[in-house]
Amino acid sequence: MGIRARWCIRCGDGCPLRDRLGPACPGGVARPSRNGGDRAVSEQSVLPWVIGERGTFESFVTGPNRELVDRLKSPRPGFECLWLYGERDTGKTHLLQAVCHARPRSAYIPAGEMDAELRVYGSFDVVTVDDVTAWIGEKVAETALMALYGTLASKGGSLVVTADRSPRDVDFALADLSSRLRAAACFRVAPLTDEDRVRLLADIAAARGLELPEDVAGFLLARTRRDQGSLLRAFDRLDEASLAEGRRITIPFVKKALGL
Repeated sequence: MGIRARWCIRCGDGCPLRDRLGPACPGGVARPSRNGGDRAVSEQSVLPWVIGERGTFESFVTGPNRELVDRLKSPRPGFECLWLYGERDTGKTHLLQAVCHARPRSAYIPAGEMDAELRVYGSFDVVTVDDVTAWIGEKVAETALMALYGTLASKGGSLVVTADRSPRDVDFALADLSSRLRAAACFRVAPLTDEDRVRLLADIAAARGLELPEDVAGFLLARTRRDQGSLLRAFDRLDEASLAEGRRITIPFVKKALGL
């Protein structure tokens, strides 16, 4: 029954968990102890799940996803449920974190890293669930998710989830949850075009105070995997090597640093 791993939560002023989480709120992290109590932990110890400063709408390269981004930035009155799906490393996690940055009293949950013990999240107005299909097919998890859905719906909150496929391609264990999530506003997160990928790399370089010539960006696209996650990981390696060696990022340097 205990949570298997740590998770991060973010909320605005007046957080109902502030007394228990102390300095971890707002924008902090927490994990339940084995005796059932919550305790604050440092961001460094849960770095993969902390909502990063880069995870904002401003830093998201929209590309072909303008309609989706506009919808997330301008939520409709009353309860809404959105299902975002797409290939791996297309920016789904970034968008969930952007929602949490933009809206107060919001929570981010990486479903693949924790059990579906969700009662505490009913205190939030906006709940985002990454990789929700990690819970689908398990009655206990789906029951908890259904309860959270009902809580948010009753107070006009929002539930935003991501997955690798449309809800109509998911085998649910509970018919009630199936009907509700299949009725959600569904958006495919489309991969970036090559032009957008060049812009993404340039934006990341600029944010780190680096210059990335267009020919170098084009070389990276031609010689590495083109999904956003792979490009970001490749650039992280280049950034570290450039800092260590005190060199500018050029095509010869890229070849050496990445072993191309």
